[in-house]
Amino acid sequence: DATIANLYYQEFNKRWIDEGSVGISEVDMNNAVSVFPNPAQHMFNVKIENKNAKADVMITDLLGKQVAYFTKLDNSNGIVSVTNINLPAGLYIIKVTSGERTYTSRVMISE
Repeated sequence: DATIANLYYQEFNKRWIDEGSVGISEVDMNNAVSVFPNPAQHMFNVKIENKNAKADVMITDLLGKQVAYFTKLDNSNGIVSVTNINLPAGLYIIKVTSGERTYTSRVMISE
């Protein structure tokens, strides 16, 4: 149900993103990180605009449980391809940490 998913997402934001960012600069990620395709089925890409920076990509469900973790190396092309993870259909939070900056986004996994 979309209403329940929205409530979980709001609670997640309150606990992990809003309250968990002490000392970390959270930035609107409209230009810094993009997720495509979205919605996705079996794979998606996380594009990080700063191609030369190392970045950690954590994917969590709406309850805050980590379901995947990737590291983008300094010399990569700026894209982390998320494949071969069997995620049930639903909304997931993507948190990208690069240096002292943290960016968040969402991806919808469809069946």
